[in-house]
Amino acid sequence: MAKNDYSTLLIVLIIIWIVVSIVGIGLVLHKQKIITGHATAQVMVNVIPPPAPPVPPVPPPEVVAPRLTICAEEWNCTDWGSCLPNGTQFRHCWDLNKCEGLYNQRIVTQIERAIKPDEVRACEYISPPSIEKPSPLFIIITPTVIINYIILFTLLIILFIILFYIRYMVNKKPKKSEKKKQKIKKS
Repeated sequence: MAKNDYSTLLIVLIIIWIVVSIVGIGLVLHKQKIITGHATAQVMVNVIPPPAPPVPPVPPPEVVAPRLTICAEEWNCTDWGSCLPNGTQFRHCWDLNKCEGLYNQRIVTQIERAIKPDEVRACEYISPPSIEKPSPLFIIITPTVIINYIILFTLLIILFIILFYIRYMVNKKPKKSEKKKQKIKKS
């Protein structure tokens, strides 16, 4: 092979390596987008309702607040949480008038009780749709696999370059000055 043939072959190998590397990096980025950008799943979260509002402070002992005799309970509740796998839903309910606290602080003498709403109820759990897994007949291309192929291809190109260089050096024709030295040694 002539010197130009080796140069051309080397340039072609470098161009192939660049194209394969760019395609491989593109596949890595595309695969990461598929992994992180398109997968959706329903997540069940047990929402802890907000704490009940604080009880108003008791006035200082010097000031005597007018004493109420009856406090009527008035219940308020959060929305129902999502249905859990065990088939239950929860919510949090509290008395807007805080009658129990007022009674314990002896601000009121009686509580007019109202029926406290349920905070737990049964529900029908619907499991989230399963994410389809790829068929085992196809090779799963992950970023690691693509990077491994790029490394392997790079090593093969380096090996070819070394082999062609060695072959070029072996087949290289000696220069005229070297030919003269060889003729002198032979004589």
